[in-house]
Amino acid sequence: MATQSYKGRQREARAAASAQRKAEKAEWLRQLILIAETKRLALMAAKEAIRASGRKITDYSLRELHQAAEARINPALIERAKARIAQ
Repeated sequence: MATQSYKGRQREARAAASAQRKAEKAEWLRQLILIAETKRLALMAAKEAIRASGRKITDYSLRELHQAAEARINPALIERAKARIAQ
């Protein structure tokens, strides 16, 4: 079997690098979607807790809402987000 030409080797190297970049980008996008969905679920849970206590959401600043949501993030919520994404 003859050795590949320089041009052929370069084409294969570019294709391999492109495939690796695409795989890395897809993984990054999956992680980003998981983070966004987890934060969305946590914010919904925080708002529901505020409503359940009889208070109004408008009495809270956006920063307070986000802090309450961040405090609610736990492994169970992350698994729930993964399940919602998988649907």
